[in-house]
Amino acid sequence: ERALCQTLTDELLSDIRAVVATLREHEGIDLAQALNQLGSGWKRPLVTVLIDPHVCVPNLDYAVALLRVAQEGLTNAARHSNAAKLEITLTQQLTHSDAATLIANPGDLILCVSDNGSGAPKLVRGNGLNGMAERLAALGGSLQITQLTPGLRLAARLPMLEDTPL
Repeated sequence: ERALCQTLTDELLSDIRAVVATLREHEGIDLAQALNQLGSGWKRPLVTVLIDPHVCVPNLDYAVALLRVAQEGLTNAARHSNAAKLEITLTQQLTHSDAATLIANPGDLILCVSDNGSGAPKLVRGNGLNGMAERLAALGGSLQITQLTPGLRLAARLPMLEDTPL
């Protein structure tokens, strides 16, 4: 029985180490690379990705949510707006801001997807936009949609986690 307990303990410890290693690997996700890869290969719209080098994405859930917003924004622009250009920006808010109803606190992550397309005279929130808003809300964030002249901007905000340093 002692040998069996030792074997099970060793296997459990090995499993825990594997899970921790996997978490560390995923927490280190290169969101910049993923966003750049998402934007490459599109002929229309032409995609530009601008990422503040000081941005710290604290975990995999945040990275996936931001990547999905960028993906949906790009897909919507390509399908519906006839945009020639699209810009994806990722920044970390330095000061408190409530500009244009996107309330952001210091440290909040802000991902914007802006295009120069025809916009949406009467914006209808379908499954894609609702899914983005729900994904962000589940992480304490929000989605703002703004008409531009020309174009449309999606602004996703995710709050800084309590234990994440600025």
